Amino acid sequence: MQIAKPDIVFHLAAVTLCEHAPDDVDAILDANVRFSTQLIEAMSRSAIKSFVNTETFWQHFSGADYNPVCLYAATKQAFRDILVYYIETGQFNAISLVLYDTYGPDDPRKKLLSFLMGAKETKTEIDMTSGEQIVDMTHVDDVVAAFLRAGQMLLDEQYEGFGTYSISSGQRMSVRRLVELFVNESGVSLQLNWGGRAYRLREVMDPWIGNSLPGWKPKFDLVTGIRQLLR
Repeated sequence: MQIAKPDIVFHLAAVTLCEHAPDDVDAILDANVRFSTQLIEAMSRSAIKSFVNTETFWQHFSGADYNPVCLYAATKQAFRDILVYYIETGQFNAISLVLYDTYGPDDPRKKLLSFLMGAKETKTEIDMTSGEQIVDMTHVDDVVAAFLRAGQMLLDEQYEGFGTYSISSGQRMSVRRLVELFVNESGVSLQLNWGGRAYRLREVMDPWIGNSLPGWKPKFDLVTGIRQLLR
């Protein structure tokens, strides 16, 4: 940190698992708690005063202020509590951005829209849940803009203390509706077995809603984003 001398740190690194096995525990703790704490300790020793953190809506099962969906979400909250200590002792100011489902071109993750893109090509039958859960799909370009806006607030507007804001697309819909949009835009009929797959343990049916980031709004509507993927 002292050699690099950044003005601000953006923290997006994490091990993200919705369900974990015993062998995953060390990796989750090392990335989400140990490394994250080492990062802000290095900041405090180097007099770096601005920090943008990443959180997840999975910290808020059933809309609670805190109720972790999974171990990953619990470790994100654990680091948040550690972060509060550094802020309360006056070492720096921070903004946490709560992300929902994200998507965009060339996404290597096995996420829903990437999954549908693959199904379009293979034309194999896919087992789906009943599809009643609500999703909030935010385009990666809008997410990047949110991080830049949070950085601007800390550096240019003398933001003090700690704030938490949700980065929502503003277009919440059921999985069934999302698939319908994809089929309409792609013109390809997918072979989907609705109800052929059980919901996950502690499936989030209606995501928590937090305060919006001041001065930021999403630019990508979902239809535009899907068309970009299909191109």
